[in-house]
Amino acid sequence: MATTAFQCGPVYVIIGLEGPENDRRWHMSISRQDRYPSWDEIADARYDLLPNALSMAMFLPPREKYVNCMNFCFHLWEAHDPWLPLHEGTGDLRTHEDRDRAEAEGSDANITRLPEGISESSGETPSSSR
Repeated sequence: MATTAFQCGPVYVIIGLEGPENDRRWHMSISRQDRYPSWDEIADARYDLLPNALSMAMFLPPREKYVNCMNFCFHLWEAHDPWLPLHEGTGDLRTHEDRDRAEAEGSDANITRLPEGISESSGETPSSSR
């Protein structure tokens, strides 16, 4: 398996092709030393470092097969499962950087900012945003 390592600030990424010669698939490991990578950090690394046509997934195996060799690390694997819900792009904006750029350009994208004091993790959903 040939691998390539990258670093962008505090984010470390290793990508490589793994598996038997006739079925090699991309594998991306992403980590930080101080915390788990955020969704935007994961998405940015995936889209910046791997071919766009790939479908990547994070798998959680049965508990008895779960292995954790490094704190604060996630793994994404190239997925070829025909049952995965892979749809044509909806044109939705993907990251907070994309959203901020679209707003600055006057985009009509249907993005709702949460009111001040309400976080996505609080469990509160303003009735006007859903």
